[in-house]
Amino acid sequence: MLSKFKNFPNVVNVHRVFVDDHSDAEDADWKMEKYKNKVSIVQIMDHCPYGSLHDLVTETGRLPPRLARHIAGQIVAFIAEAHSVQEIAHLRLNPHSCLFDSHKRLKVSDLRNARFIKPDCAK
Repeated sequence: MLSKFKNFPNVVNVHRVFVDDHSDAEDADWKMEKYKNKVSIVQIMDHCPYGSLHDLVTETGRLPPRLARHIAGQIVAFIAEAHSVQEIAHLRLNPHSCLFDSHKRLKVSDLRNARFIKPDCAK
């Protein structure tokens, strides 16, 4: 699924995914006990230092109309590309999964709930 969005401007790109089995954990007893028999899946993704749309709305209370239109346009661009070109529907698009990159552009993350749709439904 992620490969369909590789380098798409409104999607957080995942550059690398790996499994960490914590085998290199230090010998501290608390650390070894904490990670015993556990693994972590680690993703290296685009840096989005400006937080989420949820954070922005929570901090400001209400977005100025011009900014709201700009953000809505970026969300519509993502949806249009996903539906019509990639034939994918994001089933849980929400303010928490809309992040802002270092250029303050909106990028959608959390594509776990995206699904392929039938071509005739995408148009």
